[in-house]
Amino acid sequence: MLPFLTSAWPPIAGYCPLDPACFVVDEIPAYAPEGKGEHLFVHFRKTGLTTAQAVQCLASTLGCDVRDCGWAGMKDKHALTTQWASFPGVDVARLENFAHPQIELLEAQPHPHKLRTGHLKGNRFCLHLQDLPAAQHSCVKDIVGRLAETGLANFYGLQRFRPGALDTARRWIVEGQHAPKRPRDRKMLMSVWQAHLFNRWLTQRIEQGVFDRPVKGDLFRKEDTGGLFTTDDIEDAERRMQAFAISPTGPMFGARMRWSEGDAKDIEEALLASESLSLEQLKPLARAGAGSRRVARVRIEEAQVETLDENSLQLRFRLPKGSYATELLREIFKRDDVRTPTSTACVF
Repeated sequence: MLPFLTSAWPPIAGYCPLDPACFVVDEIPAYAPEGKGEHLFVHFRKTGLTTAQAVQCLASTLGCDVRDCGWAGMKDKHALTTQWASFPGVDVARLENFAHPQIELLEAQPHPHKLRTGHLKGNRFCLHLQDLPAAQHSCVKDIVGRLAETGLANFYGLQRFRPGALDTARRWIVEGQHAPKRPRDRKMLMSVWQAHLFNRWLTQRIEQGVFDRPVKGDLFRKEDTGGLFTTDDIEDAERRMQAFAISPTGPMFGARMRWSEGDAKDIEEALLASESLSLEQLKPLARAGAGSRRVARVRIEEAQVETLDENSLQLRFRLPKGSYATELLREIFKRDDVRTPTSTACVF
């Protein structure tokens, strides 16, 4: 069970239904298509489909191999979502008669390059929360307001961990059993293992009371440029953290990961050692996951909480890429099954 930043507030009754209309996501692209080039950028709205399933449908219509298509990020199946995908060397006219009950075409423009994973600024969310006692509406608003000030813990959500995937990943990475045959499966398992250790690192930081405070040797990320740096001036780092100008980053372990320094590095090395692994042992796994850094907290922007009726609220907000809206819901409801009614959810 991951810790909460808002443990001062009690668990809130209610949930966000699995009805796609209650979980609306709009992708914020990093750039607009140029209007020329060999890749067709398609903007579409989907419901009840994964991103891969929707792109497969479009690729079949356009007559291209789905393996050559691109998208910036995965979107939830149980949601009403808009996003872009790219399709190489295709004729836009083939979309004229496209019809699918779960996909709505919004726009199509050519661009010189394939759309790559991570090529987005973030996502806007509009969530409907139901079965909320009227007396707790103000608590929801207080929790969201508090997290807008401190930042949201950038945990990997449950979506990252398919059933059994972590056990399979550890048998391969830690115990040295046979590697999966397909490169995509090796990358998936490596990312699951990396995410698990990052969550452990962030949990330790919260439990030690340094979520929003610097640790000597931290590798910080600048909020405006994304640049990474370390500093010996802890007082200055603390001031900049309180101003949300910088945030510490945690390890996504891999052979080419940039390490922090000093006390912060000692913590990361101890975490890797707890898996009975060394940096040397990660080198053969570099093709599955070279390693990177992940920021410890993310800013919640454009947050609005609106009362719909005495039992429901509408929650609007914006998050940067790579972060999970369900983590905000987890802070509100104080449980993992945030899209299941409280009466049937597993409450910890």
